[in-house]
This record gives sequence, structure tokens and C-alpha cells, in this order.
Amino acid sequence: NLIKINMSYEDCYSDLLAQGESDGEDPVFDLGKGKKNKVAHSFMFQKGEETKLMREINTQSKEASRRRNRKKKHNKIWCTFTGADMIEERKVFSKEHRDGEAGEIRTFTYSSSEEEKAANDFIAKYHEVKVTHDFDNQKVMEDIDNERYYGNTEYKFLLKCPTPERLAKLTTQMKFRMQEGNGEAFYCIGVKDNGEAVGISQELMETSLRTVQQMACNLKIEIKILSVNKGRKGEIVKLMVN
Repeated sequence: NLIKINMSYEDCYSDLLAQGESDGEDPVFDLGKGKKNKVAHSFMFQKGEETKLMREINTQSKEASRRRNRKKKHNKIWCTFTGADMIEERKVFSKEHRDGEAGEIRTFTYSSSEEEKAANDFIAKYHEVKVTHDFDNQKVMEDIDNERYYGNTEYKFLLKCPTPERLAKLTTQMKFRMQEGNGEAFYCIGVKDNGEAVGISQELMETSLRTVQQMACNLKIEIKILSVNKGRKGEIVKLMVN
């Protein structure tokens, strides 16, 4: 004989319901799964974070490597130019130059009369700016910051009449400075690489300006004299090329 027993849902599953964390939770679906799911989720999360971290490290490493290579390339070029400038500087600070004698200056040669006229006009403009800025009554200019490897500002203590090879290197350097300044660069003539505002004689300044003018002519760009200032031992000229 079968005995019919009426039992409620709560009575049948009271033991199982007691295992749940809340009355609304059915523990049947959690049996044998909880810890395993939590461990798997934690593992996947950690793996994802590690992958993300490794990508960031690789990206930073590649960027740092590009910066180092760019700096090495520029330093090599910069040292080449600086070495040539130091040779010229030592010649200027020889005994006869310290005593005020100008020394021998090479003569510029021009490919055409138009090119020579442009150079002469540029020198005339230099003298005009010198008078406009009342050079003789100026105070001695203070030293400025050191020259930077990068950027669009170049210091040149002096630029003697260059050989064709030297002129080509100087022109390449000017092009680099213009690229750093998005098509615009500044030159400070008569200033040493450490920012010391020494200055040079008028004769040496004219030679330096003719050299810069030739560089600008090779690149077919404009050159402008911004100022003529007094250094401790001579003149300092600031130029802009664009």
C-alpha cells in the first residue's frame, strides 16, 4: 500500500536551503562549482593583467630605444660640427688674436654676380642694424643657457670662410635645426657652446655672416638679422632663418 505524503517545497529542500548564503539563493547550482570557478576566474584575470603589463613594458622599451638611437645619431653629427668649431675657436684665441690682431681671413668666391650682391647687401644690413641698436652704447650682454643637442637654436662662436666640404656640413646642420623648429631656426654668432657671451671682432663677424648667408642661399631660405649685441670681447649677432 502506498501512503501519500504531502510535503511542501520548503520541507523537502530545507537542508539544502540551509546551505545557502541567503534565502533567495538555490545552493543546488553552486554544489561542486564555487571554488573551481573562483580559481579559474582569478587565474584568467592575473594572466590578462600580466599580458597587458608586458605590452606596456615592450612599448616603453621600444620608445626608449628609438630615443636612444635618435640621440646617438644627433650626438655624432653634433660632435663633428663642434669639433670643427673648436678648432676655429682655438685659432681665434691664439696670442695674436687675444692681442687684437685679426689674422689672415680667406676670401669668399661667388658663382655669380647676383650671389655676391646678395651677400654684400646682407652685410650692409648688418651694419644698419648695428647702428639702429646703438651698439657702441650697449651694456655687455649676459651669458645665456648652454646649447642644446636638440631644438632650433644653434650657437656658433665664429664661422670662417669654409671649404666646400665644410659648407655642405654646415648647410646640413642648418637644415636639421630648421626641421627641429618646423621650418624656423635661430643662430647666435659670437656665443660659445656653453652659452658664454664672448663676442668676436667686426671683421670676423662679417666673415661669419657671409658663411651663414651662403648656407641659407644653398637651402633657398630667407635670413634675417634680429639683433647686434655687445659681448665681453666683441660683437654677438642673433639671426633667424625660415
